[in-house]
Amino acid sequence: MQNYLLDIAHMLNERGHESAQRTNDEGIFMSHAFVSNLMHCTFSTKERYPFIDSELEARLCLISGGIANENRMKALVIGGSADHLHALLSLPGIMSFAKAVQLIKGGSSKWIHDTFARHEKFSWQEG
Repeated sequence: MQNYLLDIAHMLNERGHESAQRTNDEGIFMSHAFVSNLMHCTFSTKERYPFIDSELEARLCLISGGIANENRMKALVIGGSADHLHALLSLPGIMSFAKAVQLIKGGSSKWIHDTFARHEKFSWQEG
């Protein structure tokens, strides 16, 4: 999984990025900035307990992607196994890595508790 995520990140960086040229009122081109902030993160369940079965994994990936989109991130790839989740995210230029992790982990944990009574003890590893 990790090599797959790295291949996607390299592909995105090699592809190049087109951006619109901006002019001021006098028609003079103005400089602008482009930010590409790709983040690969891994969230482990508390004590690596295998909470994530195949049913939960599929839904958890969708929910995590939705949380990312709601917070102006782009979820490029999300997947995992019984005790962890991988995510390749594109962050907006003003969002820190820590804030992105907080939003994804907090939102997905709340969704699991609200949706699955049998996973009342679910939590992500700290950090």
